[in-house]
Amino acid sequence: MVIDHGGMGSTLTAAVHGVPQVVLPQTADQFANADWLADQGAGLALPPDAADTAEVADACTRLLDEPQWAKGGAALADRIAAQPSPAAVVPLLERLAR
Repeated sequence: MVIDHGGMGSTLTAAVHGVPQVVLPQTADQFANADWLADQGAGLALPPDAADTAEVADACTRLLDEPQWAKGGAALADRIAAQPSPAAVVPLLERLAR
């Protein structure tokens, strides 16, 4: 499992590898990313004003002990892997732009 702030780089890097996440968003798109990850069943989002040490530790324990989080992380990684690559999409975009 990973603890991160919900930035796109951190969130997607862990997601690509199927790793469940505890997300502590602070600003900008981090809240939306945290909600998205939770909606996928691949992590828990903790609000910054409520995320004390005990709550973070509890969330980590849940991700490690409850198998649905690993399954959610793996399912999300599979969905990401099934997406077309940029090299496959660019020719379609070029045709559409013409």
